[in-house]
Amino acid sequence: MLTVFTILSVLFMIGWWQETDVSIVRADESDIGFRVNPVIPTNQEEKNASWFRLNLKSGDTQPLQMNVTNTLKKDITMKCVPTVAVTNPIGQVLYNQMTPKRDDTLQMDFTKIGPRPFTFKIPAGKTMVVTQVIKVPKTNFNGAVFGGFVFYSNDVNAAHQQSASSSKRGVSMFNQYQIVVATVLNINKAAEVTPDLRIDRVTPMAYRGNPAVTAQFHNTKPAVIEGQQMSFNARVYYRGGKKVLFRNVTNQMNFAPNSTIDYVISWGNTRMQPGNYTLRTKVTTGGAGPSWNLVKNFTITGNQADKLNKGTKRADYSWLIIFLIIAGLMLVAILIAWVYRAGKRSSVKNAGH
Repeated sequence: MLTVFTILSVLFMIGWWQETDVSIVRADESDIGFRVNPVIPTNQEEKNASWFRLNLKSGDTQPLQMNVTNTLKKDITMKCVPTVAVTNPIGQVLYNQMTPKRDDTLQMDFTKIGPRPFTFKIPAGKTMVVTQVIKVPKTNFNGAVFGGFVFYSNDVNAAHQQSASSSKRGVSMFNQYQIVVATVLNINKAAEVTPDLRIDRVTPMAYRGNPAVTAQFHNTKPAVIEGQQMSFNARVYYRGGKKVLFRNVTNQMNFAPNSTIDYVISWGNTRMQPGNYTLRTKVTTGGAGPSWNLVKNFTITGNQADKLNKGTKRADYSWLIIFLIIAGLMLVAILIAWVYRAGKRSSVKNAGH
């Protein structure tokens, strides 16, 4: 579930594109100009991991060390930024969001219990040990704290941009590189805490040029749903109705503690009608894991529907109309020719008599 990622800036995963390219690869599969290797603490059970996962108690102090190597032939300036994990719309836990809005149910913020942002320089070809210190407050808190450490270098990004510009004239697209060390802290009796899901709200919106609604699902507890075991089966009905109007099903999802998923149910090419609706969602987590049947009523106003319908991509049948016109003209021409020839043969036969 957790890995050290090389993040190439912006996300393709929900279907939108920008001038910076995006992909996610393992840090040890590509030399991007620097490397980050976590030094696994002796009290971590997973010794061969590329992330931190620790069981800590109230009042504990835990140093975390990471070896950062400059693989370029010049000095570079690096930045290390602690983050709080979030969940994206397709159920992937992200550790590279450096300025996310904090969830209102978050009790223990990873960035507030010791980790700090800082800048440092590494000479060409050298390795530097970066130490971050976790200080668990003296508290009765039980649960999982998800966060990470984002490493990036503007010098490295500039070098890649310059290389891309020189090799591909006129191309402005370039990659921005980050390496993220995911970190999970299980505090006190974290194993006894279970997730609790709810739907906060359902909001009309445009999605890929079509009407849609986004439902905000909320994990309000400091407990994770992991292992890609979670599935959503979301159905939209008219309020009081039994016919499914629209549906979206997604499998192999995860859900970070104290985070939200903005889940989209698209109307497709169907025009949105104002009215009262109900969203019913079956959430399962595999095996004997918890499950939920979540229900949320919502209303779409006339103004909301009109605004979204104006931007709806309507199916283009102009090619079919043109084809039918041409086919019709050809059929008429064939019929005229047949009638003409039949009449001519009849005239010749009559003349012979």
